Amino acid sequence: MRKHARAHSVAVALEDVHEGILLRVADDGVGFDSGDGEANRVGHIGIASMIERAELAGGWLRIDQPGTGTVVEA
Repeated sequence: MRKHARAHSVAVALEDVHEGILLRVADDGVGFDSGDGEANRVGHIGIASMIERAELAGGWLRIDQPGTGTVVEA
């Protein structure tokens, strides 16, 4: 995250919530443009792939950009 997001800090939390596990990763970086194709280049996992993997495991994935930084929850 630091390389691409130019973040100064990253917080990772793992919680036992509602008979499941919540993973939350938040940074204070520059965010990203989800329409630029950058995340789906060769060698990159890509957002669609991240969502697919979460759903295959019986879960979900949400990405939010609350002004500064990015928050990923699964």
